[in-house]
Amino acid sequence: MLTHTTSEVETNRLNGLQHLPGLEDVDAIFIDIQGAELETLRNATSVLKNVVLVQTEVEFLELYIDQPLFADVDIFMRESGFMFHTLISPGKRCLKPIIIKGDRNLGLNQMLWCDAIYIRDIMKFDVLSDEKLLKFAFLVNDVYSSIDFCYLALEELDRRNNTKLKHIYFEATAKN
Repeated sequence: MLTHTTSEVETNRLNGLQHLPGLEDVDAIFIDIQGAELETLRNATSVLKNVVLVQTEVEFLELYIDQPLFADVDIFMRESGFMFHTLISPGKRCLKPIIIKGDRNLGLNQMLWCDAIYIRDIMKFDVLSDEKLLKFAFLVNDVYSSIDFCYLALEELDRRNNTKLKHIYFEATAKN
């Protein structure tokens, strides 16, 4: 049974923090705030315009009263110019009264939450600056090992600038 408790905390909208040094141009957002992720993202629309990647916790079953679920976050992110990339760090638990190997935190098949990774829509790379494309490439490669998406971003940079970044990257990646 879900219970309801309320705590007051002071908050700031991400849109309101853009005047602070270093926050004028955010490249990525990583967010895990216990069911308030979608509300936070909705209050960060001007920040999201320049972001190339968002990692946000999402839930598949309601863990907090009236919280948005994965589908709600997914719709908002797609409407904001992002595409779904992958899920990481799944959280699973058994439903009461089942306990596996004496550990109530072990789960079976039902995924309750995880982190969803959203990236700028690769079909719309033309709206990203060269700098943002390079940052996109760095993030998807170094944080998520998504060499295919890194390659696509470098390919777009090569097309724009008549460079050979994708070939250099491919050769370096093939050696590993």
